[in-house]
Amino acid sequence: MTHNLQPGSFVKMENLISVFQVISFLLILSPNVECQCENGKGTEGETECISSVFFGDSNYEPAVCLKRSTIKSLTNKVVCRDPNTNYCWHQCSATSGMGVHGTNLCQCDPPKEIKPRDSLVPIKCYIPAGTDCSWYKECLETRIACESTNERYAITYAEKYCKLYDDRYARFSDKGKVWIDAVRKCLQESLAYVMYPQSDVTCQSVKETAFLSHINCYKNPELGISFCDLSLSDQFRVFWTIKGALLEEFTKTVSSGWSVFKTCFSSSYPKKTERIIQLEIEPPKNKLTEKNLEDISVRLAYVLGWPTDIMFSSSSSKLSNPNSISVNIVISSKTYNNAYVNEAVNSVIERGLSNTLVALTLEDGRTLNIQGIKGCNDPSCCLQNI
Repeated sequence: MTHNLQPGSFVKMENLISVFQVISFLLILSPNVECQCENGKGTEGETECISSVFFGDSNYEPAVCLKRSTIKSLTNKVVCRDPNTNYCWHQCSATSGMGVHGTNLCQCDPPKEIKPRDSLVPIKCYIPAGTDCSWYKECLETRIACESTNERYAITYAEKYCKLYDDRYARFSDKGKVWIDAVRKCLQESLAYVMYPQSDVTCQSVKETAFLSHINCYKNPELGISFCDLSLSDQFRVFWTIKGALLEEFTKTVSSGWSVFKTCFSSSYPKKTERIIQLEIEPPKNKLTEKNLEDISVRLAYVLGWPTDIMFSSSSSKLSNPNSISVNIVISSKTYNNAYVNEAVNSVIERGLSNTLVALTLEDGRTLNIQGIKGCNDPSCCLQNI
């Protein structure tokens, strides 16, 4: 059978093919072409550049497709907008630590991100809990390896800092422990944006962002938690921990940052029923340990007969100084009794002036020679070398 085609039939077919090709081409280039991540369908760990629900549809940010159960296990709450969905997008700005910085750090370019990308890190990396110090190695360093460069941070500073608080955690008060947990989570959350393969990051930008985040995370890591509200003893422990881990690099990056904490420290000092004594100790042959530091306070309290109402703690950042070791002893009262605190401080100063307190014998049998004693009416005497 012969088909008689009307004039123009081939033209119409060609037009139809052309339209189909154009539509297909536009679908490929369109930034709105997303991988499935809703209801019962999705590929967990797949990431994409999608319109932001936090900063308006005109802004785009990276997101990772996660199971509803995964989000609940990592956050202890369900954050999917559709309560009945099995999969949903976890956008970069959904990480609470991003805060207002999300508009700057959580960005992606839709025309460049046509296709979804597989995750480069384990799923848990996108929503850090702050309790696992290995996050810096398993997540941050895995995503962008910087330890072999001059802009190293993850292992050299961050993991070291995190583990120092693990080692000293028991020495902090309950309020201090809450602050530590909040800070560690805040620091990791501030770098969560790096996990997304759509984020354009370098070792230098990661390091700069990381050190800048320390200021805000120390001051107010979480709503209702502030460094200035910590006891003087906890504040000093924080100072020595930071100084031992990363202060040199910290001050290079944010020279004004450290003064913020000194100001907070100084302004809160007169309001607290706490005082500071600074002992200059001749370095022993064997390096002093954290346990030895605490023992210095205990032995001092015993020798001078401090009342049981007195609380005390010792700290130092110069345990290996070859010339002299400065030991700062914070003295406070359980009942906020200033008279007891002043009496304890005066007992040390008087014995120092009369040269009747020249040595202390520690629990391990070592004798420490005291080279000098100074009472502090404000924290500056103990912070002058920070």
